[in-house]
Amino acid sequence: KLIDMQWKLSFATSSNRCPNMNTPLVTVMLTIALPSGSTRKKYLQLELSEFKNFAGRIKEIASMIENV
Repeated sequence: KLIDMQWKLSFATSSNRCPNMNTPLVTVMLTIALPSGSTRKKYLQLELSEFKNFAGRIKEIASMIENV
């Protein structure tokens, strides 16, 4: 079960694989409730276009849940 979702926008200027990256990145932190009652945090790092797609999917899912 998803408990919380937070996101942060940053700007990557370089990486190990790409010295001239200059790409906006979004870090998403998901807090998930496990069946045992404990929680776990999952992190995703997405390029801006990937995040926009991800956010669109989340909106679609939320809309489907509201209609149930």
